[in-house]
This record gives sequence, C-alpha cells and structure tokens, in this order.
Amino acid sequence: MRNYELAVVLNPELSDDALTTLQGKVADWIAAAGGAVVRLDYWGRRRLAYPIGKKREGAYVFWYVQMPPDAPAVVERKLRIEEDVMRFLFVRHEEMPAAPVVAVAAEEPAGRAVAAEPVLDALKPGVDEPDAATA
Repeated sequence: MRNYELAVVLNPELSDDALTTLQGKVADWIAAAGGAVVRLDYWGRRRLAYPIGKKREGAYVFWYVQMPPDAPAVVERKLRIEEDVMRFLFVRHEEMPAAPVVAVAAEEPAGRAVAAEPVLDALKPGVDEPDAATA
C-alpha cells in the first residue's frame, strides 16, 4: 500500500448536503479500489487563482489515503466523469502526514521590514556566534 494525497476542487455551487454526499462517494470509490481513507481535510470555499469554467471559487477537499499502486488510475477515471469535480490531483507521499498542515501567513504592519540577515548568517557554515565580551 502506498500513501497518497488526493486534492480536489469541487463546484462551489454545491449545497452542504450535496458536498457531503460527493465526499462520501469519493471515499467509496477509494474503498472500492482497495484503499483506505486515513484523513479528510475540508478547506471550504476559496477564491481560485484563475477562472475554471466561468467560476471564480471552488470548494477544496483533501483526502489522505493508502492505496495499491494501480488504484489511483481507477479513482481518477471516476473523478473525470463526475461533473461537480472541477480539478483534481493525486500526489504520492513517502510518509503520511500526521497532523493537518496549517500555513498561516504572518502579516507585518505596512512599512515594516522583516530582518532576514541574522537568520541567514546563522545558517552559514563557519560563522560563530558573537562573544559576550565583543558584543
């Protein structure tokens, strides 16, 4: 069994019930292909980088699954047929992520720069930390 991440962008016009039904359908396809859903992340409706089929938003859903090597092709075929799936992508992982990955962008006040040099200096080989006597 291999570890995969399945990222899907769904039609934003789906109701919550239809969205839950479609998530269950995809989970059933994964199980029918011999896989198991490890984790499901629903990111909600978000703005797309560019319009897809005259839609500017999409509902993002991520499945973390374990499947045999030939199973993604079976699930992909069914995803292509489903009308409410706008885009999808299978990615193979060596290890399954343990916890949800949350990236939060820290907003800095306008006009304030982040000092990156001390961090870069600390990563350079051969650079020692300053002595307390010289500082």
